[in-house]
Amino acid sequence: MLNSEEVSMETSFKISVVITHYKRPAGLDDTLYSISQQTLLPDDILVCDDCSEDETESIVRKWQAELPMLRYHCHSHNKGMPGNLNWGTQNVSGDIIINLHDSDIYEPSLIEKCRDAFCKYPSAGLVFWDSHNMGTTNDHIPSFLPGREFFERFYLYECKSYIWGTVAMRKEVYDRLLPFDSEFIAWADVDMWMQVCQYYDICHINEPLVTLWDEGFFRAFNFEKVLRVQRMIFLNIYRFYKDEPEVLKKALRGQLKIQRKKWVWHMGGRVKRMELKLFCEGLKLSMRFFRIPTFSEDKILRSAK
Repeated sequence: MLNSEEVSMETSFKISVVITHYKRPAGLDDTLYSISQQTLLPDDILVCDDCSEDETESIVRKWQAELPMLRYHCHSHNKGMPGNLNWGTQNVSGDIIINLHDSDIYEPSLIEKCRDAFCKYPSAGLVFWDSHNMGTTNDHIPSFLPGREFFERFYLYECKSYIWGTVAMRKEVYDRLLPFDSEFIAWADVDMWMQVCQYYDICHINEPLVTLWDEGFFRAFNFEKVLRVQRMIFLNIYRFYKDEPEVLKKALRGQLKIQRKKWVWHMGGRVKRMELKLFCEGLKLSMRFFRIPTFSEDKILRSAK
């Protein structure tokens, strides 16, 4: 933890927590319990319910007695994850906005350690942390990196994100980069983290501060999901190197090689598992794995505010 002099540098921080929720009231109950145990409570908690039509509101009302800063909003129609998160981040006023998910369980020190990280690294726009149940450690990721270096080391020529859906961000970052892009549905947050790397530095808390609820339809394998994630990476390559033609060309070709290798690897996996339907899907989509996607200029320049 930081000493009192370092913490006093940012005593004016207001911290908001946004919890995106959909049809997991028992999980939300667990999440709110873990927030109530924090060593540093937030100034504001907003549960954004994506039109669940269940007992979610009663769960929130129960916790409002212990967490008076807790607010609840239920949309009149389903917005999907990007729309729900867009609304939530635009309807809190904290200088730091911590984006959490229902059903995940957070360590009591999470909020305090996020606050300390922003105090220690004033140029950081985003802070992320490790999880208990992903089966890997991230010791190779430094505690602080310039955004461009983070992108080039951990997104470029990759097929995954080390930053999961829950992060802490400065409000000014959201003000600059919103909205989350609905094209990328459940992975719209990863697109946002890549965009952050263009303008802000990245802080990594090398500790497992969350136990993830690691279920849901979006965990199931399909080739469209693989292509969607690759499309995000290609789009952000265009954004990063739009003013460096030779660097852009090299980066696009390098990412295409990764995409082709992943198609071969996934097709082999379908054969090994005798998943005929998925194998046929892979064949049908094969040509999309062997070309670089293109984007409109508006799409590429969307985050260049």
